[in-house]
Amino acid sequence: MMSSMTLWRRVGLPVLTVTVLAVLVLAVVSSWQQPQPQNLLQLRVVDWQLQATAWPETPDWVTEATLSQAEQTYRRFQEQPVSGDGNLAPIRLRLGLIQVVQGKVEPARQTWQAVQDESSAPAELQQTAQVLSGLWEEPPRLLPEAERLLVNHLSGWYAQVALQRLYELQQRQAELTALAQETQQRAQEAITRLLVVVGMPLLAGIGGTLLLVGLGVQWLWRGRQSLLGRQDGPRWSVPWGTDTVLQVMVLWFVTFFGLGQVVLPLVVRALGLLPQVRTPWGQGLYIFTSYGLVSLVGVAIVWLHVRRYRPLDRCWFDWRLRRRTLVWALGGYLVAQPLVFVATVTNQKLLGGRGGGNPLIPILATTQDPWLLALFALVIVGLAPFFEEVVFRGFLLPSLTRQLPVAGAICVSGGIFALAHLSVGEFLPLAVLGILLGFVYTREGGLWTPILLHALWNGGSFVSLLILGHGG
Repeated sequence: MMSSMTLWRRVGLPVLTVTVLAVLVLAVVSSWQQPQPQNLLQLRVVDWQLQATAWPETPDWVTEATLSQAEQTYRRFQEQPVSGDGNLAPIRLRLGLIQVVQGKVEPARQTWQAVQDESSAPAELQQTAQVLSGLWEEPPRLLPEAERLLVNHLSGWYAQVALQRLYELQQRQAELTALAQETQQRAQEAITRLLVVVGMPLLAGIGGTLLLVGLGVQWLWRGRQSLLGRQDGPRWSVPWGTDTVLQVMVLWFVTFFGLGQVVLPLVVRALGLLPQVRTPWGQGLYIFTSYGLVSLVGVAIVWLHVRRYRPLDRCWFDWRLRRRTLVWALGGYLVAQPLVFVATVTNQKLLGGRGGGNPLIPILATTQDPWLLALFALVIVGLAPFFEEVVFRGFLLPSLTRQLPVAGAICVSGGIFALAHLSVGEFLPLAVLGILLGFVYTREGGLWTPILLHALWNGGSFVSLLILGHGG
C-alpha cells in the first residue's frame, strides 16, 4: 500500500501540475483579448506633449512634429482601442482636433462625422462631435450648449483648442485672455511632467546604453576576465531534486491564484463586504491583504521545503549587504532602461496593443488619496520585490543550476517570472527584466541586489504612473 507521500508525488502533484498549467494557459489566452493598460498611458504622454507645444517659445518645427506624431498615435489607437468597451468616440474627438490644428479641416470633419455615425457612442459625445464640426464649417455654425459640451467632454489641450475657436467666433475677448493664461500655465506644468516622465528615463537609458557598450567593449577586449565573462559568482550545491522544485512552484502558483482569485473573493462575499471593496480604500486594502497573504504563504512554502536540508551553503539566500550591492543595483537599473524599452516596443509591434497588462495601472492612474497611494507603494516597491526575488532568484534560479548551466537557469527563471504575471502583453519586457535580475544576482551573489534593483524599477514606474494619472 502506497504511503500518503508516495501517493502525493505520483498522483496528487501531477494532477495539480496539469491543473496549474491549464489555468495558466487559460489566463494567458484570456489576456490576449484585452487591450494593454499602457495604451492609455501612451496617450497621456502624447496629450502632455501637445499641451507643452502651447508654450509661447516653442519652435514651429517642434509643434509640427508633435502634431504629426500625435495624429499617427491616435490613428493607431482607432484600430487598437485603449479600453475594453470598444468606444472610439473620445479618441476620434481628439483626433479631429489634432487634424484641424494641422489645417486638415475636411479630414477632421470626417473624423467627427464617424462619431455621429457610431451607434455605440453616448449621445452627448455625438452632440460634441456636431459642435466641433459646426465650429469649423464654412460659414461656422454655433450649436446650443456648445460651451457646456466642450467643457464636459474635452480636457487639456483639446478643450483649449475648441474653446479658443468658440470664443473667437463669439468675440468674447475676456474669455480668450483668461484661456490664454490658463493655456500657458498648463504648458509649463506639462513641460515639468514630461521632464520627469520622459526626460529622466531617457537620461537613464542613455547612461544604460553607454554602460552596455562599455561592458561589451570590455568583454571583447578581456574575454573571461571581463565583468560579463567572469565566472566567479556563487556556485550553489543543490541538495533537492526536480520534484521538489516543481512542488514549490506549483504550490506557489496555487497560493498566488487560489488566495487572490478564489479564497479572498469568497470571504468578501460571505462577510457581505462587496460594496466596501468596490470603494477606492476597499480596493487598496483588498490588494494589500491579498498580496500580503500571498507573500507570507509563498515565502513559508519555500522555507518549509528547504529547512530539512539545512544547513545550506552560505551562498543560498545570502542576505549580506556588501559595498558593491548598491552599485550593482543602480547599474542594473540603468542597463534595464534601454533593454526593457526595446523589448516593450518590439512587444507592441508584435501584439498590436493587445495582450492585457498589470490591473493596478488603471487604479493607480486615477487614485488621488495620498495615504492610499502610500499603501500601493508599500505593495509595489516593498512587498512585490522582496517576495518575488525570494521565490524566483533566491530559490528557483539556483535550483535550476542542478540541471542547467547558470546562463540557462537565468533565462528559464526569467521566463517563468514573466509567465507568472499572466499577461501576454507584459511577457517579453518582464522576461528581459527577469533575465537581468538573474544576471545581477549571479554576479553579485547577494539577494539584496536583485531586490533593490526590482524595487528601483517598480518605484520608477510607480512615480511615472502618479505623474501621468494625476495630470487631468
